[in-house]
Amino acid sequence: MTLPEIVAPVAIAAQAVAPPAEASRFARFTHHQWYFHQARQTVYFSAFFGVTPDRESLIELAWDVAGFIPELGALYEALSGRPLDGEALGRIVSLEHTDDLEAFPDAWDMSGQDIFARHDLPMLRIRAAIRRGGPDAAGRRAALSVVSTHALFEGADSALLTRSQPTGHEALAAPTQRYSVLRRIGHEAAAAVLGPLQLVAALAFAPRKVDKVCRSLVFDRQKLRRVSARLGLRQRSLMFALACFALNDGGSGYSRRRITATYTTLDMPGRAGGEGAYFRHWVTEASFRVSKNFLTFAQNIEKEIDRLERSDKRATQGLLHAVFGAHRFMRRWLPFVYSDRIFRFAGFYQLNLSVTPPHRLQGPLTRDMVEPVHAGSFHPGLDMCIFVPGRKKITFNFALSAKRIGRVDAIPALLEALDGAS
Repeated sequence: MTLPEIVAPVAIAAQAVAPPAEASRFARFTHHQWYFHQARQTVYFSAFFGVTPDRESLIELAWDVAGFIPELGALYEALSGRPLDGEALGRIVSLEHTDDLEAFPDAWDMSGQDIFARHDLPMLRIRAAIRRGGPDAAGRRAALSVVSTHALFEGADSALLTRSQPTGHEALAAPTQRYSVLRRIGHEAAAAVLGPLQLVAALAFAPRKVDKVCRSLVFDRQKLRRVSARLGLRQRSLMFALACFALNDGGSGYSRRRITATYTTLDMPGRAGGEGAYFRHWVTEASFRVSKNFLTFAQNIEKEIDRLERSDKRATQGLLHAVFGAHRFMRRWLPFVYSDRIFRFAGFYQLNLSVTPPHRLQGPLTRDMVEPVHAGSFHPGLDMCIFVPGRKKITFNFALSAKRIGRVDAIPALLEALDGAS
């Protein structure tokens, strides 16, 4: 037997178990997905159980999530070289016991950064905290946390899964409208300039350490409706204003003049085509004029949103897609430049705001869960606030730099003052 005949079977066997090369692991990712993954951006979901879960029920939940979002299993197989199985899912669930459920989900580290360190595990973590002594006064027996990579999940997915509905990302692969050739060429030409400039800016300004802290607040939806109606504002404008006004702290938080932010909206007719079609959300850039008077500040936010809603959102989305593609190309040829720190750079935006679709707990996937529902996103270099409406409650979910996290406590008092004003 010749040496090639001896070596060939060994090489074939090694290929069957070895993880694929970097380029092929993420070959199915769009540029948006690839960038979110490189930035170690995560999403999380949390609710409460009216029953006491066990490991078997959590593993079954993990199987259900993987069934509704098959991309989770496909990514695990691409990274690990093995198909998703019960043994792998058993290693990503955990149980603990607690005396008080009121501390959750804030008692957990919701950043999910550990999922990027283990390619031999699915990019999903499921935890439950069981209350000692049975249910509390609200009938809650346990708290649940689900964390995954933002490259696979978005707020619309979370809302669909709470209703036990599949996410249907494959349907987005056939966009309703594509960019014109000239528009696409223009975005790619701009990205060829902006990509290297952004890389230089990241080398200079990207955070050297991650200091984000997650916090959450719960409010009655009826109270927000009442206050927004009395002030003559949309509820979205009121929620954005409550968060921004408190965090800006009279100008000492972000800016005395304008807060530069991004916010997301869901898909609409005529969405852009191309690789960005995996996600339903659009990213919009906003600049909110600061005022020390809350009502004036909230009205400024509403005017800015009204202006932006009349604009063509495809421009921002298409340019982002092209810039992310430029970084993907440069990362392939300059891997030594692209450390984790580079991807922490989020431009010069100060805050991201998102309102998810309503989260309604129904169907077999969430049959034992109860409100309030929390869902959020974590970006190592950008402050985030995600608003999640439920049937009766709405949650504000923050991932903020440590120096600003204390300002979250000002929001309930501000809302109470607005509600009590004549």
